[in-house]
Amino acid sequence: FRSKLAVSVSFPPAYDPQGPALPVVYALDAQWHAGLYEKIHAGLNGPEGMHEVSPFVQVNIGYIDDGVDPLVTRNRDLLPPGEPYPEYMHDWLTEMFASDGAEENTAMVDQYVRWLNNPHADHFLAFLENELHPHIKERYNVNDDAGLFGFSYGALFAMYALTENSTLFTKFGAGSPGILIPNSTIFDRYRTFAADPANAGRERHLHITIGTGEIFSPSHLFRQLAIQTFQFIDVVADHPVPGVTLSAKIIEKEDHETGCIDAYRDFARVCYPSGVRNIEL
Repeated sequence: FRSKLAVSVSFPPAYDPQGPALPVVYALDAQWHAGLYEKIHAGLNGPEGMHEVSPFVQVNIGYIDDGVDPLVTRNRDLLPPGEPYPEYMHDWLTEMFASDGAEENTAMVDQYVRWLNNPHADHFLAFLENELHPHIKERYNVNDDAGLFGFSYGALFAMYALTENSTLFTKFGAGSPGILIPNSTIFDRYRTFAADPANAGRERHLHITIGTGEIFSPSHLFRQLAIQTFQFIDVVADHPVPGVTLSAKIIEKEDHETGCIDAYRDFARVCYPSGVRNIEL
């Protein structure tokens, strides 16, 4: 089974098809955020931006709803193989999406759980590295300095790509990562990654954000997400890898529903810095 993806490309003013090749950023879950990603990307590179970023081409990747809700499909593509989930997940999903008992909603929850039980981030990472990026590079003037931004399970995918020693990505934006339980595979994956001397030396940057609305959420699920995100930061701090930079930011007054664009904007500014524009009054 192959997903039907919608892919769009946006360019900064500095893009020149015949000029120096630019870095490229792949932004996930564009089925919800593509227009906002493109708007913020244009603003960060535009003449009115106070905090400029170095120019990059952006590739927005989203799902086409072809009879299966993208909320379901992404579980298969973004979760690391073998990633466990909370025991109460099914009940939480039913309360959130199928409390009316409608057959189509119940079926959606059942498919959601089936793909939670058999995720394949390994396949999706191979697709990005071996199929999509070569296609983008052939059509547009970009280089192999690639960034990856994801939110929630997309952020967990970005962490997975780092720990798999991705041959493509060097900058990883992880907004409110979907680490929901203490025995998430991402902890041992990172420890294994850090213990291998062959992974040292290559310059990479992981930027993590979390919202105060998740830290203090009324939902146990999102409080756990915040707790495990801080636990992951602790693991990285205890097992540094030469060449890998870790940065993090708490975003005030934003939660899991509202924090994605703030997380994306912060990733762009931190990982593609260009300085603060001076304004004369």
